Amino acid sequence: MTCPKCKKDRAHRSERKGTLDNALNRIFLKPYVCSDCAVRFHAFPSGVHGPTVRMELEQRIQQLTQRKGWKRRSRELFFYVLAALLSAGLVLAVLYFQAR
Repeated sequence: MTCPKCKKDRAHRSERKGTLDNALNRIFLKPYVCSDCAVRFHAFPSGVHGPTVRMELEQRIQQLTQRKGWKRRSRELFFYVLAALLSAGLVLAVLYFQAR
């Protein structure tokens, strides 16, 4: 993607931030940011592959964020299972002492 300010082909897709980006996304305008001059702008994705073409650095960042999300979800799942086991154990202990 070519930057409208510096006219270099160093702009890449950016994350959506706020209501303006979400509203523009509805009409297929995607947010971009230039790697050289750091200007942020909206444009229609161009080319055959458009937004799916990513630079190597962007791919590594995306993989890291996906792994980070998986780590968080697995940690949450672990604590939910632990809490369920502890509560089940507590219920069984109460039932055991009531039956005695």
